[in-house]
Amino acid sequence: MIRRSKTGSRGYIELTNGDEFKRTLKKLLRKNRKAVARVMNEEAHAIWERSQILVPVRTGRLKGSGRVEKATSVGKKYISAGVVYTAPYATYVHESTEILHTPPTRSKYLEAAMKDSETTMQTRLLQELRDTKHTTWRNKKLI
Repeated sequence: MIRRSKTGSRGYIELTNGDEFKRTLKKLLRKNRKAVARVMNEEAHAIWERSQILVPVRTGRLKGSGRVEKATSVGKKYISAGVVYTAPYATYVHESTEILHTPPTRSKYLEAAMKDSETTMQTRLLQELRDTKHTTWRNKKLI
């Protein structure tokens, strides 16, 4: 999902596929916030790297304005991490699908990068949470 901002394009990672996935993640999130934040930061960095390949380059200012916003807690139920392009025209370039770009650059560069990593991100989050849960369980059993 892309949220528009007057200062540029902001892409936020939101886990929206499947009610069961969301319920499982929320349940595990309560006890494993650090693990989720770590994976979210890694995935945000991967999305940024992919978007750097796709972002159109004319002067380099837009590409240079891209950065990762580290995972932060938003209330008790959510953790948010993001990729942001802050050049004044970032939203225009991102949303203007009628402009032709030299491949692999394209419009919707951030949205495409996020879609590319969606399945991988969900898999890694669940695996990290399972590993953390298993380690916690194993350590309690040993005591």
